[in-house]
Amino acid sequence: MSRAVKAGMLGLVIAATVWALTLWQWRRTPEAVSGQDIVLHLLVLPLVLTAVAWLAWRAVQRLRDLADRPLDATPKPLAAQGLTATGDSGAHAQASSVEVPEQPVATVLAEALCLSAGHGATEAWHALQEARVRPGLDPELSDADGLPVFSARVPDLDLNDWLLAHGELSAAGGAPWPDPVLRTLALLEGPLHSLLDALGNWRPDPGRQDGLSDEADAADAADPRGLGPARASSLPAGAPSHLSGVGRPDGRAERQARAERAPALQVHLRLPASWASEDRARAVDWVHSQCGALLDWAEAHGAPAPEWPTAWQSQALTAEADPEGVWTELASLWPAWSASPRPQLLLLLAADTAVDETCVAQWQARGELFTSHHQRGRVPGEAGVGLLLANRAWEAWCHTPSGASLAGGPPTPTASDDIAACPRMWQAQVLRRERSADVIGRVDASCAQALLHGVAQRLAPHADGDWTLVSDGDHRASRTAEVFEALLAVRPQADPMLSVVRVGDGCGDMGLARSLVSVALASAGLRQGEPAGMALALLVQDALQRVAVPLTPPSASWPTAAPMSTAMTAPMATQAATPT
Repeated sequence: MSRAVKAGMLGLVIAATVWALTLWQWRRTPEAVSGQDIVLHLLVLPLVLTAVAWLAWRAVQRLRDLADRPLDATPKPLAAQGLTATGDSGAHAQASSVEVPEQPVATVLAEALCLSAGHGATEAWHALQEARVRPGLDPELSDADGLPVFSARVPDLDLNDWLLAHGELSAAGGAPWPDPVLRTLALLEGPLHSLLDALGNWRPDPGRQDGLSDEADAADAADPRGLGPARASSLPAGAPSHLSGVGRPDGRAERQARAERAPALQVHLRLPASWASEDRARAVDWVHSQCGALLDWAEAHGAPAPEWPTAWQSQALTAEADPEGVWTELASLWPAWSASPRPQLLLLLAADTAVDETCVAQWQARGELFTSHHQRGRVPGEAGVGLLLANRAWEAWCHTPSGASLAGGPPTPTASDDIAACPRMWQAQVLRRERSADVIGRVDASCAQALLHGVAQRLAPHADGDWTLVSDGDHRASRTAEVFEALLAVRPQADPMLSVVRVGDGCGDMGLARSLVSVALASAGLRQGEPAGMALALLVQDALQRVAVPLTPPSASWPTAAPMSTAMTAPMATQAATPT
């Protein structure tokens, strides 16, 4: 409807109202009505009120437009902004504008998950791509009205059978395990053991790994200080015996130096923050007990024991119900980890379940549960997921000739071919909406659009082909419209019905696990060769946070993108005011 028609209709309504009130007032008073009163009340007053109402309506529209406008999502180089850095001496240093190519942060060696769509990443990928899985009425859960609720429960996961197979949990002393904790551990067990099996395929060739002779080891055992005849006997023929402890390298120091260059492994475990501290500690101990294969892997490589960063866990557990926060926390890890000259692996694990009576009651009390009366709510879901990532130095180790002497031992002959079949993961980009996506009305897609524009610019030419978006958005129209509009704005030739895989629509809200589920599914699709171009894990389930994790297809060499300023290589992040 045009503005002129709207203004005319507004004027007619105001004029009719003013005339009716004026005539009613004149009929009540015995005084005669002058011509000036007729002009003032029947002509001037309606026009003035119409103009005031029209200006007020335009002002409200202007304020709404300003509120819907997102922040500038594309960071500008410092040099372009005219900013300088001032040192203690007062000298101004211009910001660096050295052009460096964008590179992946990790190679996805393996992915594993367990959710309602399937117990494997490939199985779940095909089920969700073909839309063969949908939430259904839960046989055990009901809302406040006694009606069954929709849920995305893993169908063949029975806690009683699982506990019978894990007698150590029921036999352990202390308080009984809460059902949500047990169900989360049951969801995590399958992906954990799948990744441990995959890790076993990346062992070095059998044989001696330290490159030192048996005589040297025997000498060390006979003479720990390396000063006696046992050590002298291991010297080359003709070497002076009085230099036995000086002129020859110390075998133990050499082995220690080689151990410092051996591959390293970190394990990052992400569990719900709503658990009690005692339950969380017991759950972490149980996960540790399941990871004996990690020690075998470290021994085979001559590497130190796997690290379980407690600082990262404590930081991750401070933000309750913030699945997207994992990518913000990992952004501080990527620079040193990805560029490290030491081969390193990273095992990411996450699990969560909302298929629980207490959780359903809390969601309904907050007005967040999907019911027949509130179809804008969330559907409870559950999932366990894990990713096994490797840095660039690990890929270099896989391409090392089998005869080379390495700290962690030579790779298997098929290691170079195996890693060439693995997708590459790039730096995640994070933005924050100005307004909540749960407000009533049309949801603005500018934030997600800015993320996709940033990916297209940073990952050229890898982003020139077809895209496949794996979104954690659920059935709500606000999430679907935001993803579809953002994709069409950046890739007008794309068909959203074919290019978007909506994980949340089939598996509900998976809590903390959804931060990794979309990435694992995108990686599984690339490993199958189905997305011809780039795959993008787009997290839009949260009301404010938006995350995009690009993944590119497998390649024989470490890929790079178009050169760009070093100031652009920092993780994209903007802060916005609290939504109204």
